[in-house]
Parts: sequence; structure tokens; C-alpha cells
Amino acid sequence: MELNVELVCLDLLSGKENTIADGKGILSDCTLSYAEKENPHCLHRVTFSEEKIILKRSAEFSSETVLPVTGKGQAVVHSPYGDMVLDAVLEEFIREDDLWMAEYRIVSGDQTVTRQRLTWKLTKKGKCN
Repeated sequence: MELNVELVCLDLLSGKENTIADGKGILSDCTLSYAEKENPHCLHRVTFSEEKIILKRSAEFSSETVLPVTGKGQAVVHSPYGDMVLDAVLEEFIREDDLWMAEYRIVSGDQTVTRQRLTWKLTKKGKCN
């Protein structure tokens, strides 16, 4: 199903908010696909299943973050310089028809290197009856 996707990222360490996507997306089963607003060649695929959330970004620097509903997950960043693997922990999530949210942190040893809340606002395309 085609829809409009607005993705807002709130960096919970700095308090900065950024709109990453605002445009066309495709929802198929539990997977949402869309492009970044400022970098349309950067594609995202987000899968919300009962057991985990998977965040994939495909570009020159690609990443895949797997966030199990319980326990530790893993974030892998692929770059021309090699791969970096870090622990990831899902702290909170919401999956409703028009709103998805994932709040998580990425950890290196005992240090939190990223803590963010991603919020996807989903609006179906088409005319209302």
C-alpha cells in the first residue's frame, strides 16, 4: 500500500530533532520502505514484527539495527572502511495504524553512544469517502 511517511528523529542525548523523511512510502505486511528527504538515494526499510524491529539504511554507509522486544540486539554499520558492530537495546515502541515509534540506544561497552526516538507518522493516500 502506498502512503505518506514522515519520519522524525529525536536525539535524546542532545535534544535535537530532525525530519529524516517526508514523502512517499510503501507498506507491505509489517515492512515500511521509503527514501530520505535530503538524500533520496538513501533508502530505508523498517520491519516491525512481534519479536523484533529491524531498521535498515542502504547508502554508501549502510546500517542494519536489530532490536528484539526483549534483550540485547545489534547495530552493524557497513562502510568502505569496514564494519562496526555495537550492542543495541530497545527501550520503548509503538505500532499503530498511523503511528510507529521506536526508542532505543546503541552501546559500546558500558557507554551509550546513541539514544534516539524514531517516530513514523503514516498517512494513507487517496480520497476520503
